[in-house]
Amino acid sequence: MRKTLFVCSALVTMAAAHAAHAQPAAAAKAKVSKACGENAIPLVVGNEWVYQPVGVPGAPPPDPNDAKKFPPRAKKITIDVVGVETANNVTTVQLEEDVDGRKLKTSITCTADKFTIDPQSFFFAGEPGGAYHVEFASFEHKDGTTLKLVGGKLAGPDWRDDVVAQWKQTPSQGADAKLWQGKLEIERYFKLAGNDNILTSAGTFNNATKVTLEITGRVTLDPPDPNPSEFPANLMNKFWFADGVGIVQVQNSYGPPDYGHMYQLTSMKLQK
Repeated sequence: MRKTLFVCSALVTMAAAHAAHAQPAAAAKAKVSKACGENAIPLVVGNEWVYQPVGVPGAPPPDPNDAKKFPPRAKKITIDVVGVETANNVTTVQLEEDVDGRKLKTSITCTADKFTIDPQSFFFAGEPGGAYHVEFASFEHKDGTTLKLVGGKLAGPDWRDDVVAQWKQTPSQGADAKLWQGKLEIERYFKLAGNDNILTSAGTFNNATKVTLEITGRVTLDPPDPNPSEFPANLMNKFWFADGVGIVQVQNSYGPPDYGHMYQLTSMKLQK
């Protein structure tokens, strides 16, 4: 009897050990699939990036009186991927962006040859917060693509993302003001500009891909104005991408030449 009990106990122990050994393989998580299979900005539900401002290396701080001409820097930018859907060969990625408590719902759409970013998104031009008191009746990516990707990675040497939009100003709640409306045209010229080592509080990203964005454009008021207002000259934004991570640093043109606003990645949550 004792021998029988010993054998049964041994068999139970062996079966439990086998099940425990087999469990990790059975419970192994499937590798996540990135939207459009790209790594430049890995778009998977649950991914999150947090950015905060830093000083521009080697640049003197702007004169306080000069700085008043430009928007203040955001203190914290949080971007979350909250949805991914594909229909008719077009993938739409829903983002939620929090800029110092201002909540924005933005999106990215991608196909086999296009990667188009919502103009209200921080990822569009490295300028956080979206538009204030402006509503776009239409926004068309007229020529090119926001990011040029080959095999899921940034490809150059250069590309364009020209856009045209119809806009109108919206009054503050309770106001009954007659405001402006018109046409917005932007020429956006991207160029790969080498690699840099970027040190952030989220980690060190060696050989991050630097991308420059040269911006020209104009605003035409409606009724048609024969003299559109041209954008200021020498608008140049800069991005640094780490493959499989996304944008790790950005410098926009909000500020005096060679200063602007610089933001770095401070934390991230990426699904593996």
